Amino acid sequence: MNFKEWWKKLEYWKKGFLVGLFFGIIRIFLWGFLSTTKIPILRELFGLEFDFICHSFKLGAGEPCGVLFWIWFAIISPILFIFFGILIFYFKAKYSRKNLK
Repeated sequence: MNFKEWWKKLEYWKKGFLVGLFFGIIRIFLWGFLSTTKIPILRELFGLEFDFICHSFKLGAGEPCGVLFWIWFAIISPILFIFFGILIFYFKAKYSRKNLK
C-alpha cells in the first residue's frame, strides 16, 4: 500500500490531525530559525513576535511574559493548527462533489 492509497483510506479527522500537527511542528522549527533573524516582519508574519500579547495582558518583560509565550506557542497554537486542519478536512469531506450529487 503506497502513501496515496493510505491517505485516501484515512478518516477526515485523522487527516486534519496529521496536517495540523505537521504545520504546528513546522511553525516551531520556523520560530527557531526566525528568532535569530534581524527581519522583524518575518517574525510577525508567523506570529512569533510576542510583545503584543504581553502588553495586552499588561505583563512586563521577563518571566511572566515568557511563561505566557510558552503556554501559547507550545500548547495552544499547535492545538489550534490541529483543530483547523480537522475543520478543513471535515468540510472538504462533507461538501465534496461526490457527496453533493
